[in-house]
Amino acid sequence: MSCEFCVAVSSRHSRFGGSFVVQGLKAIGEKDVIYHRNLNNFKYYTHDMGKAVRRVPKRNRQAQDCRDKRRSALNVRLFLREFCVDFLENCYNRLMYLVKESLIREQTQQHDETYYLWALSFFMAFNRGNAFRADLVSETMSIRTFHFIERNITNYYEMLLTDRKEATSWSRRMHLA
Repeated sequence: MSCEFCVAVSSRHSRFGGSFVVQGLKAIGEKDVIYHRNLNNFKYYTHDMGKAVRRVPKRNRQAQDCRDKRRSALNVRLFLREFCVDFLENCYNRLMYLVKESLIREQTQQHDETYYLWALSFFMAFNRGNAFRADLVSETMSIRTFHFIERNITNYYEMLLTDRKEATSWSRRMHLA
């Protein structure tokens, strides 16, 4: 009797949870899938379970998006909106023209064109969201600006191919352009 009791109340736990046939889900050979784990984890089942995840080289990885959305206080947002409207109406075209000319003449510091491109995309998006008026962003729509942007995209792409160590920064710049 004591031997039967020891077998019934063993300190070792059986890891065998059972085998289950999943009807309607086909395996490789057109037979039903046999599931060898607990049923409570079955809702996470995929055919890729147990496969090793292939490592993607750094140069082939997608750039991580680091855009954290933060909402400012209402009075700050209203002030900034009013500032942007005034900026677009009064000095956007002239300022963007002067900045682009200094970038073309290379009278600026290295990579200053990224700030120019960021401001260009921001104010274009702001103008679209704020009753689009083409006359406020006419400098952005000029042929010289398109040529400048196209030349920068080509330059960034060539640098992306040649400078593999800094590929992520070149790809971010190219995306910004």
